Amino acid sequence: MKKKRKEFLFTSFFALGQTISMLQSKRKTRKAFSPDVINEYIDFLTSKITILECSENDVKSAFIFKDLNDIEDNIQYVISQKMKCKYIITNDVSGYSQHSKIEAINPNNVRLIKKII
Repeated sequence: MKKKRKEFLFTSFFALGQTISMLQSKRKTRKAFSPDVINEYIDFLTSKITILECSENDVKSAFIFKDLNDIEDNIQYVISQKMKCKYIITNDVSGYSQHSKIEAINPNNVRLIKKII
């Protein structure tokens, strides 16, 4: 019998799409990754992280918040609440200031992330 994996790391389709886009793009210090390498990264990520689905209702729910300047953060918040997430790891910590049910952590704060995991 296959042992069920304890899920504690989640991402969204938005974040996965952004990651793929970055891997496809040439950067100052590296070439764009090939489709084969990108698929390897996707396989690795999806073996470690559960991808949360986003429904039409989730998108509509994101419009109830005061700050509509960054609707993407609001959508991320809505879908994170479906899984009762306590933390969001993001470069845009200020984008979650209106969401009191979740703590936003910058990925550069590795020590805090390790304590959470």
